[in-house]
Amino acid sequence: MKYSDEKSGVQINDSVIANFLAQFAEERHPNSFLFGATVLGKAIAPRVQAKLKTGLTADCLDIKFEDDILVQTKPSYGDNIMCEIICPNYRPQMATIRPGVFNKVEGTFVAPEITTWESHLSVEKRIKNIKMIPVEQQTKGISDAKKIIGLGRGASDTETIKIAFEVANKINAQVGVTRPLTELDIYSIENQIGQSGHTVKPNVIINLGIQGASQYTTGMDKADLIISVNSDRNAPIFDISDYAYVGDVKEFLTELNLQI
Repeated sequence: MKYSDEKSGVQINDSVIANFLAQFAEERHPNSFLFGATVLGKAIAPRVQAKLKTGLTADCLDIKFEDDILVQTKPSYGDNIMCEIICPNYRPQMATIRPGVFNKVEGTFVAPEITTWESHLSVEKRIKNIKMIPVEQQTKGISDAKKIIGLGRGASDTETIKIAFEVANKINAQVGVTRPLTELDIYSIENQIGQSGHTVKPNVIINLGIQGASQYTTGMDKADLIISVNSDRNAPIFDISDYAYVGDVKEFLTELNLQI
């Protein structure tokens, strides 16, 4: 996209981008708009949706087309079930997609044809950027981590957490948690793995004291290697694990810490 009035001094922000996209949709009538469920995507998508008076499904974990209908899958009812949402009567169909939920597929594909669209939209100077202050990320991105140690209720005591971080430092891993552990002061949504947290695809993940609710497993079941430790031999997490150890989490961690 090219903004035609370069001498106007209009600063590009979320509202300006939304105006451009809305005008584009009104002129070109696209079937669907897909946005990343990022800070920028979440800011722009609802603005565009409101301008076009169509539907928007946020934080999708999967999408597919049935003819020209976009079927959007996302967690609902406290992340306990997955629901499919469609918008059959309005266009464009809109959704935000969580980063990392799709695998890259190798193959031969036909390159799409790229066309240029130029807007002559007049933008009101209602918003002025006074100062840009970058937000410092408090934790390393769990979504891009290649090695992860996941902690659940069965690994929530102070000593176990301390050993887990020692092991993580030794193997250059990130520590992720299930939803209940975000209530502890040392964790936040930035550490959470699952449908309401982050989707991860590490080379290896070690699940400690995690029972294996679908809210969590949906966010990490695409890991290359899954190792799980739980004292309950019937824990559902074992059903998706490559290696399983039935026993005390703290004893397992302590021995692992001594061996590396």
